[in-house]
Parts: sequence; structure tokens; C-alpha cells
Amino acid sequence: MNRLVLYSAEICPYAQRTRIVLHEKSIAHEVVEIDLDDKPEWPGELTPTRRVPVIRHDDFVLWESATVNEYLDGTFAGTALRPGDERGRAVMRNEIRHFDSVFLPTLYKLLFEQDADEQARLREQTERGFEFLEQRLEAIQGGGPYWLGAQMSLADASMWPFFERLGVFEHYRKLGGAAVGLRPLASLVRHRRGAGLSAIDDDARPRLFSAALCALCERHRRWLVGAGLSRRRGQLNGGKPELGLLFLVAAHSQHQIAAVIEGWPTGRR
Repeated sequence: MNRLVLYSAEICPYAQRTRIVLHEKSIAHEVVEIDLDDKPEWPGELTPTRRVPVIRHDDFVLWESATVNEYLDGTFAGTALRPGDERGRAVMRNEIRHFDSVFLPTLYKLLFEQDADEQARLREQTERGFEFLEQRLEAIQGGGPYWLGAQMSLADASMWPFFERLGVFEHYRKLGGAAVGLRPLASLVRHRRGAGLSAIDDDARPRLFSAALCALCERHRRWLVGAGLSRRRGQLNGGKPELGLLFLVAAHSQHQIAAVIEGWPTGRR
């Protein structure tokens, strides 16, 4: 049978990791889109975490992007996205594990923190994290140009969705000088088939963004206004946005955000 189904969410960077792998390897698959802000109950039948991505390969179900991507690379033909030797694969897993368990939690703490002094502390910690990544890239890629050397790997696929969102991190948390050494790699991956096909289509972005953000607005209008979401300037001044809203903001330019917010109705609260 060999039927492969991906349960995904277009705005989720973790699900985007798996979409990159599927497109890089040209794996035929179906996609079931999950609304992260209004999750149905049935995904709980597939995974206890109720998070995406999840794959169903015939009667086999697997979740968590790192293990899903290794399974896909080992099971399906196409471009190999893991080193050919066990030591190389162990190094790749270490790189992804550090990124997921050390770097990203600090970055998200900074994004959600509202206290100015704590933001300053976390900003410094995040900048050190970026410096470590830059040093690690320089040490590990050899002749490059990818994270593990000459060929793209699951490490690149795992980090790219967050590098793609660097603009929002810089804008909201003043990280403009960070990650300079990572930008050539990010630019290279951006032009790969997987990154291109996994990105939100330019034509669909305004429609998708407007509908999703306005739906969030209707559910959380009182909170958003109280948190300081300025209609006039179109930016977040405070509060703790939902992950769905954050990822939407991360995927879109500031003028698009401002245009949507300017279009909010003001009569209801």
C-alpha cells in the first residue's frame, strides 16, 4: 500500500521541518492540516502530545519531528539527508538535540518575557547561544557549505524554519546583531527545493494570515488590546501571544501585519 499521511500545520516550524524532508526527497504524501488554535479532539488518537508533525505510514504512526525525519530518510529513496556512517549520524543528532533542548528554550523565554531587566539577561544569553552556533558551524562544516559539510542534512532541515523567522526575533527582541555568521547558510538552504516548497506560498500568505489573525483577534480581542497590541503602529508592545499568533507574525513582513491590524473592526470587544 505504502500510503503516507502527514498531519501538519502550515504555521508550525516543527511541522515545516518534516515538510522540508518530504520535498527534498520527493516523497509522495497526503497532508492533513490541523488548526493549532482550535485543535480537534481526534489528533489525540494518533499521539498523546497532540502536537504536529505526525505521520501515518500505512498502519505505522510516528510523531516528534526529529524521529519522524530520520524514519523518512531511512525508509524512502531519494536524496540522503543523513551521514553515511554512524559517527556522522551521532554528530548530527547531537547538533539537533542541542538546538532543540538548549538554544530554542532560551530563545522562546526571551520572546515571551515582559520584564525589561529579565529581557536584557535573556537577550545576552540568547546572543551567546547564537555565538555558540556560529562557532559550532565553523568547526563542523569543514569545506561546507552546509551544517555538516558538503551535503544538506537533517540538521539543516531542523534549523532552517527558525532561521527563516529571524526577522521577528530581531524586530521584537532587538537581536539585530545576532546570527550574522549563520546567514550564508540560511540563504543557501532558503533556495533549496525543500525550503521553497515548505514555505507559505506568497500568493496565499495575505489570505492565510488575515483569516488566522482575525480569528485569533475575535477570540482574544480583550486580551490583545489590554496587552498593548497597537492598531496604529501594527506591532506587539507587550503581553504573551499564543504560539500560533507568534508563528504567524514570524512568517510575515511588518507591512502585512500592519495592514491586517488596521483592518480590524473596532466596534466589538
